[in-house]
Amino acid sequence: MNNLTVENNQDSYIFFGIGTYTYAFNSKYVSDIMQLVELEYPEALPDFIVGLLEYNNRIIKIVDIRTILKLQIEPYTLNSKIIIVKTENEYFGIIIDNVKEIRKIDTSLLNAPPYQTKTSYLEAIYTDGDSSTTIINLDNIEKSINSTEEIQSSAKNSSSLFLPRDMNSKEILHRRRLHYARKMREEGYAIIKSQD
Repeated sequence: MNNLTVENNQDSYIFFGIGTYTYAFNSKYVSDIMQLVELEYPEALPDFIVGLLEYNNRIIKIVDIRTILKLQIEPYTLNSKIIIVKTENEYFGIIIDNVKEIRKIDTSLLNAPPYQTKTSYLEAIYTDGDSSTTIINLDNIEKSINSTEEIQSSAKNSSSLFLPRDMNSKEILHRRRLHYARKMREEGYAIIKSQD
């Protein structure tokens, strides 16, 4: 096998942790990675939506895929992260515990899942030594987020209840949001000035 063939089978993936599980998806979809910030939830939202965030002059949904994957939700911490994803159709954010790494993997080593349906959230399994990683299907996650059938809202099950609630954490999340909004404005001004 020549080096060109090996190169063609390689693609860059972002690996991240949610609870005790490791997930990944193609890094070409990653628009941004940020610390957890203060989120808006102006009304009752579907259980899987943690909140809303202004990002690049648009309001995007921040979701917890644990709800979609039917996994147990643990409280978020100040160390939680948000991966901003840009698919072909829209932006949305996924709340995670941590980013493990971004690296190239040989896609020929991806195994088909033990079951597959048109709506499966599981795209493939990647095994590396003793560890295995679930490659998630972002298209089906996006469809689920936008599906009116998935909308269930209950005060008891809302993902927003797992956000930090103590005053100190709320202040930190608020400051982070203001800092992020300021940074986005400055980047916007820099782009406008560069076009003068």
